[in-house]
Amino acid sequence: MNPEKIKQARETLKLGEKTTPQEIKKQYHMLTKKHHPDQGNKNQKRMQEINQAYQILQEYIQEYPINLNPEKTKTTHQKHMESFTHDWMWTPGKKQKKNEQETKIQPETS
Repeated sequence: MNPEKIKQARETLKLGEKTTPQEIKKQYHMLTKKHHPDQGNKNQKRMQEINQAYQILQEYIQEYPINLNPEKTKTTHQKHMESFTHDWMWTPGKKQKKNEQETKIQPETS
């Protein structure tokens, strides 16, 4: 999907960069009620823009899967802490790992 179309649709419906499907629907209903021809508005072009924007956003959000297993969903903190285990700066290097293994293997001398 074209990012420019999505941005334009978001601006048409007056939505922020982060939104939920419920917020999209709520904003759509509010704008269609305000600009509906039965309300005395003769600007059908604006009504068409609102409908097209809503359709574009609906198609866009339908393409993404939703995780329905909250037990497997990681919080932002968990993701952040997990990233340290894969970062070269925070994980032990080869020499340090080798030294740790050698100290574990050596028998105690008396």
